[in-house]
Amino acid sequence: MKETFWSYLFIVLGLLTIAIMILVQNLTSTSEENYYLTKEVMEASMIDSIDYGLYRKTGEIRMIESKFVENFTRRFAESINDSKEYTLDFYEIYENPPKATVVVKTETGSQTITSDSTVNFDIRTVMSGILETKYSQNDSVLAVDLTTDKGTVLGKTKYTSYEGRVIFEVNAPVPYVVEGSTITCGDNGVNIETKDNQVIISNVRRNTSCNAKLAVGKSVTLTMNSGTGQVIGDKIKAAVPGGSVSFEAQATDGYTLENPTVICSGGATGSRSGNKIVVSNVNTDQICDVTLKRGKYKVTINVINGGTTMTNPVEVEYGETAQIPIYANIGYTTKDMKVSCSKGATATLNNNIINLSNVVGSQTCTVSIPEITADNYPYFVAKPGGRYDVTIVNKQSGTSNGMKTTYAYNGYDTEYIIDGQRRSFSSNVNGGSETYNGVTISILATNIGDSLAVNYIIKNNSNSTKSYSVSSTADIYLVGNDHIVLYKDSNNRMYTARYGNYWVEYLFDPTATTTWIGHYGSRMQNRYNNSSNNSSTYGEDSGLAFSWSGTIGAGETIVKTVRYVIHY
Repeated sequence: MKETFWSYLFIVLGLLTIAIMILVQNLTSTSEENYYLTKEVMEASMIDSIDYGLYRKTGEIRMIESKFVENFTRRFAESINDSKEYTLDFYEIYENPPKATVVVKTETGSQTITSDSTVNFDIRTVMSGILETKYSQNDSVLAVDLTTDKGTVLGKTKYTSYEGRVIFEVNAPVPYVVEGSTITCGDNGVNIETKDNQVIISNVRRNTSCNAKLAVGKSVTLTMNSGTGQVIGDKIKAAVPGGSVSFEAQATDGYTLENPTVICSGGATGSRSGNKIVVSNVNTDQICDVTLKRGKYKVTINVINGGTTMTNPVEVEYGETAQIPIYANIGYTTKDMKVSCSKGATATLNNNIINLSNVVGSQTCTVSIPEITADNYPYFVAKPGGRYDVTIVNKQSGTSNGMKTTYAYNGYDTEYIIDGQRRSFSSNVNGGSETYNGVTISILATNIGDSLAVNYIIKNNSNSTKSYSVSSTADIYLVGNDHIVLYKDSNNRMYTARYGNYWVEYLFDPTATTTWIGHYGSRMQNRYNNSSNNSSTYGEDSGLAFSWSGTIGAGETIVKTVRYVIHY
């Protein structure tokens, strides 16, 4: 009997434990399920309840209270899948910013403890939520519309960010103008500016529509003398009273827009700005006539063989003559070169200079340089260390005939001074160059007629004026005579005495600042000394020196030339 009683007691305790475990499990699972379900439903319901029409219009995020209650109830009912009863209570619903508190009430399932008693628990889930978003008014895209009572708006709808601005281009018919027009917008908080043909609307905080009532201006008609140029685009425009208006213009070939003469019927003034004619001080309707002055023609030089030019293209003033130097390659000569111009400009030759006259239009002049036909001709020999020599070469063999013009073929050594800094020229090729202190020095030899011209080309690459000097010296020798007599006349022309059948002339351009002759041992210190009165070097071992000195402007190129004429 005792054992039976204890067995019964253990069975009752076991059943009670099982009932409690089931009850606790039901309580836990229902509470957790309610939490996550309430959270998800609240978030989705808040998003569904946003007033999107208001958001698109103003960028403001606002929740509709009634829609939230409706959406939450519907979504919650659709999401539960058990037989429990739920009670929903809503508290503290705010539309802006979107916020709400929801209380969800339910019970656990009933568990029978004894034949006459059951146990269950109330489950109460409280959830508060605020709708947070990364979007703000600053991120919203706002639309601005513009209409006008006159003319047309190019792209009448523009978009901008919160407190941004839009710019409308307005084509106003004459005599209406955009500047000074009356602009009205639905959003009174915007800022409005009119400028030229633009309407600028700023501080946009919501979608808005604007209307432009254009102001009445003054009409300006622009004409140009026939044949001198033309107006590009509209010839009649409107200006704000007292303001200005510009016309794009193009000059006919041979005329220029610089310093135009503008005469207006109503007293307005005209000027040029770039490629535009600007009419200012427009107080009444105007008819303006523009007269252009003669300008420059552009002449392009096309050397088809045997040489080159450093001046290309050339701008020639109307009625003026242009001088264009041509540099023949070694073995070619500018003597008897041919020049033809596409629009009939007249070309006359002076050594290697083409004189162009009767230039009546921009054109291309083609230059053909013939080869030297003589059996022997003066030849440029580039030597190491920046020296060069002058000799005679045989056309058939292509080799020197052995005639010397400097002692031991040592040649002419060259140096230059830029802003007081002295340098020795070191290039050893014809046409070679070197740059120092922003200035490039080149030596280019070319045949001119029966002579050899050596051109010292000085180019200032800097943005400031530079002082320069360039000079050459040599120990003179002719054929077999190291004491050949040198002469200098009043025109700074140098020449040697005749030795056998040979004698040499040295012809300098008029700008040479030093042409010195004397004993060869003194030539170095007399590179830039023109005080010597020597007219000959009779009885001396002869030498010479010559130089040019001066200043060269920023971006300027100067060419100095000595011609060697070998008579034989």
